[in-house]
Amino acid sequence: MAGIGFELKKILKKESLTALFVAYSYATILSAGGWVASILSILTVGFINILLYDNSVDIIRFQVSVTHLIALSLIVSGVHQLVFTRFIADKIYIKEEKAIIPNLIGIIILNTAISGIFIIIYSLFALKGIDSFYFNIFFIMTFLLLSNIWILNIIAVSIKKYKHTIIAYFLSYLLVLIFASVFGKYGLDYLIGSFFLSNIFLFLTLLFLVIKSYFFSKFISFEFIKYYKKYFSLMLAGFFFNLGIWSDEFMFWYSSTGTGIIGKINASIVYDLPLFLAYLTIIPGLAIFFIRLEADFAELYDKYFKGVVNGATLYKLLNYKNSMIDLIRISTKEAIIIQGIFNIIFYLTAPKIINLLNLPLLIVPLFYIDMVAIQLQLIVMITLAFLFYMNKRKEAAIVTFIMATLNIILPIISINLGPYFYGYGSAIAMLIASIAGLLFLNKSMIRLEYETFMLQ
Repeated sequence: MAGIGFELKKILKKESLTALFVAYSYATILSAGGWVASILSILTVGFINILLYDNSVDIIRFQVSVTHLIALSLIVSGVHQLVFTRFIADKIYIKEEKAIIPNLIGIIILNTAISGIFIIIYSLFALKGIDSFYFNIFFIMTFLLLSNIWILNIIAVSIKKYKHTIIAYFLSYLLVLIFASVFGKYGLDYLIGSFFLSNIFLFLTLLFLVIKSYFFSKFISFEFIKYYKKYFSLMLAGFFFNLGIWSDEFMFWYSSTGTGIIGKINASIVYDLPLFLAYLTIIPGLAIFFIRLEADFAELYDKYFKGVVNGATLYKLLNYKNSMIDLIRISTKEAIIIQGIFNIIFYLTAPKIINLLNLPLLIVPLFYIDMVAIQLQLIVMITLAFLFYMNKRKEAAIVTFIMATLNIILPIISINLGPYFYGYGSAIAMLIASIAGLLFLNKSMIRLEYETFMLQ
């Protein structure tokens, strides 16, 4: 949106291993920092506290509670994320940055109100039977914080203070580990409280960085609300994307494979850990694609449409178009190959990794199929990114709808078929969604110049 690609290219021009490491670190944090850091932190908190205090019951309750908070906050705030991204991008493009902060405050108020209504209703059911006042309060407040952090992160990655953003994430989840290690011995209330405090730090730090980066003349604005009607397809795409990522887990949590952990909140002992570990394997492919998208494709896309505006020849525009098509092929292939290489490494070392983590080797086959599902999900994410760049909002909404719907139906079928089929439902859902995305993307690129000139 605002110079991410230029910054990455500037770093890569140094042509050193250090520069390469820094560029890919930026790409990793900016593309997947929030949820990757969250997963790593809750897993690490678990291992540390079990080693120090042997309070495995409280740790499991903490991990399951935080996992539900992350999943639900992403789904609920998903209706805002893409619409607000479009709003911010438009304001930056027309050089009205002074509208960003007032509308950020406005969307935080709106999102807090909607999220607050949801989490109170949800808590009345899910937290039924939990007597701890502090746990209930921390659970609700953490949900509100996370819902707003996902939105705040949109603007945080648009400013050029990448180091500060990365440091904010690092310090926040370091605080989780420190607080949980020190106070974890006192039980579940202190563990969830530690997570809440660390996210307060992250929220306030990101908010400070953003406010410091943009001039504003008024405090609150709700100008962004008109975008919900204009870009309704983006609302759907944001909601269905996050629902599609988490829906298979909800199917396993609240089916015959689920186990009650705390209150009415369930987990699937068989399904959860292999999937979380598989998600961590997506980092290399996602980082590589992010750099290609923001550093290379964005530049070609910009050249094409500047050429359209400035009256470039059809020959030159077709060259830009062909270059974009080549880059789509190359970046997709690179992400798949690199991800595939890492998957092979994890495939060969999985038994040792699972054994090192003191987990049952029975989960290894499920971990394998989960890695395949996650690689297919990476392809879905790649096609969606290009579709959004090409302004194919309805097509992106259809792809995410297919992804979410199939990732509800097919996992239910796999559960009914038995343990040997666990994971295959999600993998097939991602395969079909990725094929749909690629078909839409192919059609969009073929018709690019026609739609540019004839459908305006």
